[in-house]
Amino acid sequence: MSKFAMFWVVALLGSVSTANAYRSLSFEVDTETYNPTFSEWSSENSTFVYYSLCEWNFQRDAEPKECIVNRLQNDFSGTSPKEDRCNVKLHPQSGGSIDTFYVNIARMGEDRAILSWMELTDNDHWEYEYDLRFSIVNFSNCNVKTASLPRGLDLKNIIPYYATSYSHNELSNGIYLEETDDLDVFFFNSMSIDKYSINTEGIVSKVDNSRLTYPLDFPVKEGTGMLMFPLSEDKGYLFMEIAHEISNDVGVTMALIQPNGQRRNLTHYITPNFSKLSLDNGLIGVCTKNYTTLKCTQFKPDDEEINWFATSLIAEPYTLHSMYNLPRGEGFLIFTPFDIDDKHVTPSGKKLVKIGLDGKAKQYVNTNMGCERRSEMYEKIFKDGQGNYCVSFECEQKVEFEDRFVTKFQSKCFAPNDFTDI
Repeated sequence: MSKFAMFWVVALLGSVSTANAYRSLSFEVDTETYNPTFSEWSSENSTFVYYSLCEWNFQRDAEPKECIVNRLQNDFSGTSPKEDRCNVKLHPQSGGSIDTFYVNIARMGEDRAILSWMELTDNDHWEYEYDLRFSIVNFSNCNVKTASLPRGLDLKNIIPYYATSYSHNELSNGIYLEETDDLDVFFFNSMSIDKYSINTEGIVSKVDNSRLTYPLDFPVKEGTGMLMFPLSEDKGYLFMEIAHEISNDVGVTMALIQPNGQRRNLTHYITPNFSKLSLDNGLIGVCTKNYTTLKCTQFKPDDEEINWFATSLIAEPYTLHSMYNLPRGEGFLIFTPFDIDDKHVTPSGKKLVKIGLDGKAKQYVNTNMGCERRSEMYEKIFKDGQGNYCVSFECEQKVEFEDRFVTKFQSKCFAPNDFTDI
């Protein structure tokens, strides 16, 4: 049996559970030879799941690298999802090596997926230079179009702030798909916000140059950075400056970059490097660790007064990975491994909890989602088209009694009446 055939002996399950009133999707892929990456769009739509598997390049050689690009279509009928798969080779364009740790995937229209990947080349100062490439895969015939951004762009300026020392999936945060078949990449420099658009034929165009009315000073201290998130067209951008404090905590200043380029400061907080952000439902929501509890706020970009409040839920660092803004006045959702009653950790049974704006937990549902002996990589809370609240969860898990790991993807949706009052 070939290495590909052996690799694709994986578990695939799509099911409906009428007793628990949710729909779910769950499957596993082996990580011994390949680096799996799931698209963020897939985490908000479990009917279609896009993911890639690219062979590792630990030796940093200049050879082409194999990737398998996948699309699962799940109709929740109780049968296995339909799977579309294309084998793709990533070819270095400048004689460098391909760093498959930074491969990412996104949906591109109805029939395509797009991979973003990095080529590393040595410069005269014994340092690596990074070039950002894109491979557009057509599932109807597995044809591939390759595109590159102009050389010389500083990838640290991708929006949000991107540093090559950061972990898996950071680059995808600066890539945005619109409702068309184009993919947009945002960069910022000291006086402008630039947008590059890539179409399905691999043609790259610079389509925007929003001028700022003052310079954005780039961080010069190690460990500091910037984040910038596009809001709606009439609101501009959410800008976050992050800097280490003397106490080794992190100070975060949030500001609004308005469409006319002017800046309006919103709020400032100090945190031990632990905070989560939601831009759902036209609101800005933030939760950050405050000793053993969460301190949160939620507001609209044009609110004059921003109030913070403490929650009654105990939280430890690295156990909260996502939050979701409910409509204004209703609070937000978090996904937590802590039991609501006795506050103990339940590693394989995380709960989806509604928190009110008074900081009190209002409702919860036990999702029975989690990983034993796991390393959590990504999670996303969202609302589907049927009005259900959903959570997608990705983690790396050791296979019991075996010396290997798998990446586990789970997605479940819960109806409002599945939640229990507290």
